[in-house]
Amino acid sequence: MGNLRLMDAKFRYGLSGAHLDYLAREPLYRMGLDFKHGTGHGVGYLLNVHEGPNAIRSRVAEEGVFKQGMITSDEPGLYIEGAYGIRLENLILCVHAEKTEYGQFMQFEPLTFVPFDPEAVDLEMLTGRDKELFEGYQKQVYETLAPYLTEEEKQWLLRKQGICDAKGGKCMKTGNILVIDDDAEIREIVQVLLSSEGYTVETVADGMQALTMLTEKTFLPDVIILDIMMPDMDGYSVCKQIREISQVPVLFLTAKNRETDLVEGFLAGGDDYMQKPFSYTELIARVGGLMRRYRQYGGQSDPQKEKQVFISDLVIDKDQVSVTKNGKNVELTNTEYGILLLLSENKGKVFSLFMKQSEGYFSTFCKQHSHGAYQKSAGKTQAGRRTGRADQE
Repeated sequence: MGNLRLMDAKFRYGLSGAHLDYLAREPLYRMGLDFKHGTGHGVGYLLNVHEGPNAIRSRVAEEGVFKQGMITSDEPGLYIEGAYGIRLENLILCVHAEKTEYGQFMQFEPLTFVPFDPEAVDLEMLTGRDKELFEGYQKQVYETLAPYLTEEEKQWLLRKQGICDAKGGKCMKTGNILVIDDDAEIREIVQVLLSSEGYTVETVADGMQALTMLTEKTFLPDVIILDIMMPDMDGYSVCKQIREISQVPVLFLTAKNRETDLVEGFLAGGDDYMQKPFSYTELIARVGGLMRRYRQYGGQSDPQKEKQVFISDLVIDKDQVSVTKNGKNVELTNTEYGILLLLSENKGKVFSLFMKQSEGYFSTFCKQHSHGAYQKSAGKTQAGRRTGRADQE
């Protein structure tokens, strides 16, 4: 956000680049980071780039004060050696703002208009003011470019970049969503809701249609919204089969509301869980969060990480259904193995005595621990004692 904060600066005449540099670096400073280069340099009509006297950098130099008509680059960035580098660059023009009893104020106007890719921006990390700057700049880019674009190009830009339209409408999103539900009314509601946000939405009434679509790649979703109670094949079974061919995020949207249902959904390979009736706002937020994380990893997952779960010196091998600690096998019952796997894949979630009501590998555990609620950080379970990770697991 340093790029937009600097572009938005308003300051009293007499300041130099050394004074303004902090605006661009402050977001990184808060994270203990910095970029090891200047923030901006002058752009003139003789030497073109790096032409003074104007420049923006942290070290004090002989730069002159900013005056009307000066063009400067705005290019904060971050380079991590051996990992990645990123730099966002615009050219900004210094102009007069208002003049008051306190003196002449100055501000910047952008000369270049390139939209930010919203897929590279985690909006949850932005302050309220930063979000306003981001959305405002995206809108300004659209309004500047729109007169030179065809209608098809305008719609592409709105959807691809997630920017607001010229009339101040809400920002559009982009992405494919597949809805699997045997209830036609629910399918229609979800489709209308998410389509209005800019998503491309396909709906099917049963799991077999969805699996055929995914197998034949006739539609490639970024998020799947899946009901549980469906005829022929329930949502849990559908999710397990989806996981055999795809790592696309699955959000269970169902009327089933017991904790056992939630756990079974996660164990089937689900990523999130919502109950019907549902909040429209919450559904939009959850879909956006799942899609952002999916795209962050390129729509893929590390196959090795899918097969194994690593917890410090503990390794859970899902293919071999085994646990090792420092390379040595740890003997666990089916119940203990299932609980350990459940908690390791749902870090931060709390599970209570609902376990004693469920079937399968939870039943034995609950008989042993029926004296009180079990949760991720409480007590030394048998599995915890054997793995030596009870306090953490």
